[in-house]
Amino acid sequence: MTSIIKVDQIQTASGTTPTAADLGLNVSGNVLQVVVKTSSTVVTQTSSAITGFGLSQSFTPKFASSKILIIGAIAGEHYSYSDLGITFDLTKDGTQIRVWPYVEYHSADDSQNISIQNLQWYGDATNTNARTYEFRFQPSNGSGTARMNNYNAPSQMTIMEIAG
Repeated sequence: MTSIIKVDQIQTASGTTPTAADLGLNVSGNVLQVVVKTSSTVVTQTSSAITGFGLSQSFTPKFASSKILIIGAIAGEHYSYSDLGITFDLTKDGTQIRVWPYVEYHSADDSQNISIQNLQWYGDATNTNARTYEFRFQPSNGSGTARMNNYNAPSQMTIMEIAG
């Protein structure tokens, strides 16, 4: 014999929506949601102006107490100048939250370097407002050339919300 319980709504004694802790569940550390953004857009940059290349994603956390983990697997290359690498940053609503200034850096020659770079950021959600995260890039020296997604494309950004 099986039993079925049907309810329209569960509330605490004070009339609020129960949290996982109210229900006796320990969810801390569990992944609550995952969003993956993929970009194959080829963008070449020959100046020190930081620019996007299609890895921009809107995201809304479910809980203000959550942690956010962002992982980028970015297909990039640089060439045509010694003392050159790629500078990446990560923004939240246009505000820079992390910079990687010398990725795939080579000081001795101006040969072409092609790679997939794995970058990661971890921080607090702080609220449940929608926000947009974006990876951007530029050559670490404005005399060189950096390009995204010409080889090893697509690049991907994975955003995970983790229960706090």
